[in-house]
Amino acid sequence: MSNRKSIFISYRRADSREFTRDLYDRLARHFQNEAVFRDLDTIPPGANFKQYIERELAQCKIFIAVIGPRWRGIIGSDGKRRLNKPDDWVRREIEYALERKIPVIPLLINTTKMSRAEDLPGLLKKLSERNCMWVRYDSSLNEHDVKKLIRGVEHHLKEAEIDESSYIEQVAEFSPVFDRPNTLKEAQSRRWDWFQIIIFLLILVPFLYFLFPKLLNFLVHDYKIQQHYVNLDAKDQTIKRKSLLFLTKNCRSNEGRITGYLTELFRDRYCRSLAEKQFSKNADFSFTNLSYVDFRSASLRSANFSSTNLRNADLSNADLSGASFINTNLSGANLSDANLNSVILSNTNLRRDISSLDDLGYTWYFEDFFSSTTDLSNADLSFAIILATDLRYVDKTTYQQLVGKKSPLLCNSLLPENISNNVSKDRDCNEIPEVLYKQYPSWFSSLENAERFVHEQRQKSWD
Repeated sequence: MSNRKSIFISYRRADSREFTRDLYDRLARHFQNEAVFRDLDTIPPGANFKQYIERELAQCKIFIAVIGPRWRGIIGSDGKRRLNKPDDWVRREIEYALERKIPVIPLLINTTKMSRAEDLPGLLKKLSERNCMWVRYDSSLNEHDVKKLIRGVEHHLKEAEIDESSYIEQVAEFSPVFDRPNTLKEAQSRRWDWFQIIIFLLILVPFLYFLFPKLLNFLVHDYKIQQHYVNLDAKDQTIKRKSLLFLTKNCRSNEGRITGYLTELFRDRYCRSLAEKQFSKNADFSFTNLSYVDFRSASLRSANFSSTNLRNADLSNADLSGASFINTNLSGANLSDANLNSVILSNTNLRRDISSLDDLGYTWYFEDFFSSTTDLSNADLSFAIILATDLRYVDKTTYQQLVGKKSPLLCNSLLPENISNNVSKDRDCNEIPEVLYKQYPSWFSSLENAERFVHEQRQKSWD
């Protein structure tokens, strides 16, 4: 219910003080305290009595006139009937409600009879036309009579709400959009309103024209990124490769930026790293530009990186066991602590320009080419195949990584100067064809094919 007083109780204290007090308490419990007005309980101390009463009358929806046996005949100090005086507050309250067509319920106590019109002064004569109710009272209210009164009050309150909503709809429908100003001050105020509207439009239009398309692009781009992350787990290798290419292009781990309208502020939220991603075995990333990709601690077992650009990629702590790096660019890549067990490094670039790969449909730009070195520190090279690969400039390659029971197989691979004196670059050329044939039967259908491949790699000359 609204905070304004919806129910106004009018009474004479000398006539029905105790009755009205009990009635107020009963209605307040049912309709909530803030909905019922009675002067003694509601008017705050120090308030202007006249103004407060008039304000409450103006907003009430139902008027209850409590009439006891002495209501009409109480005499004032001048010896005249108080009801006959125009300034009598009980009379003024009832007349105000009747004038404004507020529903008025004459509430008679016990056997009190309703006054006839000729016995009432002025506008009060209309009170006799209203349907009255009786409430029995003997130190307490008769509950049956009170419930009947409450049902009548609820009926009038519902009708008042319907009338009010109907009035609001009529005002909205029939009121003119612009009214002629009555004063110069009002005209100036409207002129200022128009000025504010124009300023608002001047700000809004450029926003809609320039920024809204970018915001829309931002939302679409974000949706695409999320979809591509889902596609990384797809079974279709073509879909997986396209999604990976999209993510590495738009979410470069080291550049702190992405294409489109996203900024570095949103990169961590919308461009999650590929680090620690569990890729399915034999994932195919061949012929893909993965420069600067973040594959830290990722699972990439037996992945195919043939003819892939992994320049400056971060593969530290990644599980690359059994992966293929044939014709792969690993210049500047970080492979520290990576598991390179049984990988193939054939014609793999670890330091030099591979512009010849432009023939494959890719153009690489190495602006920091001569400042980058591949890091193989602490990488596990057990049983790896290093074929026709230049290791001279690889950072932190040790003698222990290349020798021992689990040492990699070397063939036509140049070694760092501190190791080349003790380890031959062609140490394992005769063993590699058989290993390739057994480990990669899908690539080498026969031992002869594997031998032919190794022979071609051995023909490569070094400057």
